[in-house]
Amino acid sequence: MMDNTMLLISRSKYLFELYINSHLVKNGYEGIVPSHGEIILMLKQHKTLKMGELASLIQKDPSTVTTLVKKLEKKGFVLLAKGTDDRRATVAELTPQGETLYNTIITLSQNLYTQIYEGISKDDRIIFRNVLKQININLQEDID
Repeated sequence: MMDNTMLLISRSKYLFELYINSHLVKNGYEGIVPSHGEIILMLKQHKTLKMGELASLIQKDPSTVTTLVKKLEKKGFVLLAKGTDDRRATVAELTPQGETLYNTIITLSQNLYTQIYEGISKDDRIIFRNVLKQININLQEDID
């Protein structure tokens, strides 16, 4: 029997991104998308990262990450420089403006979690996360 699980997961991902995008625009961050948020979060956590490291951490193609980071640099959120240990590598770090964006992303994320889990018990949240983790494991095993 078919159910609509995949449709619900896909629709939820779409709504998460729509929520984040609309709230970023409301906060004055036009053109910033969830993929940029992943980069901002990793740079906050690691301080500086080489492009390859960043791509690996967010599980995206290096050329995609380079494009995303260059957009963040153009908007003043990220500073790019040559690596000190490897002059061929480009490293990225947050600017003060990027730190402000990070704070906005954290607030939006907290608000989103509050909204999506409204009316859902703590036990059901745990079960839900465990089911999603297992779905990811099942799919990843088939891809690898």
